[in-house]
Amino acid sequence: MPSTINGIGTHYYGKQELITRPAVCPHCGAHVTLSSYTTRLWFVVVFIPIIPLKRYRILDSCPSCTRHWAVDPEKYETSRQEEISAALEKHRADPSIESALITHATCLGYQMYHEADLFRQGALTQFPNQVDLLNGLAAHLNEVGRWQDATPLYEQSFALQPDNHDVRFSLAWRRTDEGRLDEAYQLLDYLRVPGVGTTYKMEPLHTLAQAYQKQGDHERALELWQHYLREVPAAQHQHSVRKLVAKSEKAQGHESSLLPEKEFSVWQYLDPDRGTRGWVLGGLALGLFLTVMAATNEYIRRHRTLHVVSAFAQPVQVAVDGGPPIEVSRSTIPLSEGRHTVAITGPISKQLDIDVRAPYFSRWFSKPVWVLDIERLSGVFEETIHYAAVPRPSESRWMTEEFVFIPHADYVFQEAPATLRIEGRDSVVTKIRVGSLPLDPPMRLLSSEGRDPAMLFTFAEGHLERNPRDSVLLHIYATLAKDAAGEQHVEQYLRSRLWQPPVSVEWHRQFQSLKSIQPRQAELLPEYDAQLAKSPNDATLLYLRGRISPERAEQLRYFRSSAASDPELGWAAMALAIDATNRADWPEAKRWCDQAAPQLGVDQTFQAVRHTIHLALGDTSQELHYRQSLSSSSYPEMIGALFRLTDLLASLGQMEQARLEHRNWYSRMAPGEANSPYQLMIDYCTADTESFLQKQATLNPNEISSYQFQFLLATGQPDAVLQRADQAELLETWDAALALSVSYAIQGNAKEADRWRATAVEQLRQGESDNVRAANLLEHAEAPTDAELDEIVLMNGERALWLAALAQRFPERRADLNRRAEQINVSRQPPYLLVKQAIAQP
Repeated sequence: MPSTINGIGTHYYGKQELITRPAVCPHCGAHVTLSSYTTRLWFVVVFIPIIPLKRYRILDSCPSCTRHWAVDPEKYETSRQEEISAALEKHRADPSIESALITHATCLGYQMYHEADLFRQGALTQFPNQVDLLNGLAAHLNEVGRWQDATPLYEQSFALQPDNHDVRFSLAWRRTDEGRLDEAYQLLDYLRVPGVGTTYKMEPLHTLAQAYQKQGDHERALELWQHYLREVPAAQHQHSVRKLVAKSEKAQGHESSLLPEKEFSVWQYLDPDRGTRGWVLGGLALGLFLTVMAATNEYIRRHRTLHVVSAFAQPVQVAVDGGPPIEVSRSTIPLSEGRHTVAITGPISKQLDIDVRAPYFSRWFSKPVWVLDIERLSGVFEETIHYAAVPRPSESRWMTEEFVFIPHADYVFQEAPATLRIEGRDSVVTKIRVGSLPLDPPMRLLSSEGRDPAMLFTFAEGHLERNPRDSVLLHIYATLAKDAAGEQHVEQYLRSRLWQPPVSVEWHRQFQSLKSIQPRQAELLPEYDAQLAKSPNDATLLYLRGRISPERAEQLRYFRSSAASDPELGWAAMALAIDATNRADWPEAKRWCDQAAPQLGVDQTFQAVRHTIHLALGDTSQELHYRQSLSSSSYPEMIGALFRLTDLLASLGQMEQARLEHRNWYSRMAPGEANSPYQLMIDYCTADTESFLQKQATLNPNEISSYQFQFLLATGQPDAVLQRADQAELLETWDAALALSVSYAIQGNAKEADRWRATAVEQLRQGESDNVRAANLLEHAEAPTDAELDEIVLMNGERALWLAALAQRFPERRADLNRRAEQINVSRQPPYLLVKQAIAQP
């Protein structure tokens, strides 16, 4: 049968050669007018026929239930012609009552009613007064619902053979239907003879008795009931028959009854004629249903699932209620609802009491989820997804608790389908998904700021065991140390694996850059020299030894030796590129950068250096790479690409394009969120101080971001920085203190400028050798020489700020120092605007 969904599917269109007849539908039993016709099946869209599929001959289609037979019209026509021709030919060759009946039935069967009528008239003329023919033809007409045409044939047969019980039976039905009950009574006299119930069906007496009862002739009805009950004893216990008999007996006022006393039995309520069977069966079904539902509810209560997720690299064991420990990373633990004690062992040891419980009725209709996110490091979230014809953004809710209960979820730690079928353009289907953020270990650490340092150390150290060359993770690990004890822990951990083969450059770089190590780098020289004595041509050891050399010339000698020993190492080439950028020798810097690129292309420090070199040379070849990285799976890589692309576009003067790229990226990362946390970064890179000043009143007065800090300095508001509650945190690095000094100097406040320059010098002295030398030059009585300036290597932004501060400190060399600062002040990232103002200061 054709079918459509939302107006799309298949449908019949057109009706040819229509034939109708009244009949009883063989499918639903309704008295209807059946239709037969030839039509075509179409593929439709919004019920509009689009693609014609196939022609069909529909046979006996019921308007009530729409069921029918469908045949191939060509095959149907061929079969009809062949069978009717064969039947006619057989009758012509050997005329007989049997062949006549076959031919008549064939014509009616193929719905050739006109041809059947003509043939029937001929057959009756050919075989006049033949009872078998008359009865057969009448029976055929009955089958196709032509009762009016069958009745004259039965009448004629009855006139020829009055004692034919089949004819009397058929005529009695007609007389009853016409209301001629007495005639029907006479025709059925043979059914009132005792003992005929074993030979004939007694239903005509039943029907006639009901007809007399409807006319109010209860006496005749009781007479017929008496004959019926005698021949069909089982009917005495049928509820419907007893009800009819009792009605007539009551109408006649009979004190006695034709019916025997009926003994009480529960089974009587299941008698289909009584009318209570449906209620009894419904009650039993309801009771069974409630029992099954209660049992199902209890089964569900006892068979719940606890989802346990762990972001630790080390194996974590979880034991519930003293049971055997189960090793988990993302696992499920079966348990029943109720209170449970969960013991966690492995990299951490702790015990939790959890309550796994859901409302009683929700167990049938909802799929609740319980998640144990160990130490809240997996980033579990609940996402509400809306499927609709008109796209609608989903909403996410981050789970901030270690044990999470979500009342219902359709997708648990699996991807939701991209599309779902919906009913109607305005319909919306909502689904709930529970998942965990696919963050790398560095991002998990960054999102866990303020948590227990010991736990975070354990987490980071586990992942460092797996990937000791992850420079980003190493850097973040080092920043976890917030006090002397933490710094000592980090130092001891890094030192314990410092010389494990193969030697990791990333590991040594981070170790050498520790706050606790920088002032003591000279103490490491014998250790590195001893290793070099064993392998004097080892490029890695030569590079690492150069990083801690106290003199610049010695550093460069080691770096060049490393690069010559292994040009593919990359680290020494990057160090030489940084040295060239400090001197604004951009062609040489690019040469060394290109040599380092094959190995260090993904290193964040190298990317920052290469980006600065390309900006200085006006090289835009990395723009495509930045755009592609905006879709990276690594969040730090995406942020770095966003900053560099913005910086590049701003340097080209494409300010609106820079803002557009930022808006497009953020709308994709956080749909529906209006305010980006990186909006101030865009304002700074595009030098839009007006935008900052408009936003300044709405910014949190007690929490100041690094870009807000830089904007305040660039807009001549250094005092505003010192009024902030978190100024100590902002000014704990030498470059922040020096930036404050430069800003005060621009404002003409020499006292505050000197004070903060002294603070910066003090902080610089706590660093490595280049920092110490930079501090000495800031405090020197005389202006530094070119050779002294070239001795000191800092990152470009830091060096530009340092040179600007030197220009303020030594006015006699202001022009040369500002020229040097301007040459390397190429990135629009901080402190670009402040340095630019310092250079422009008369």
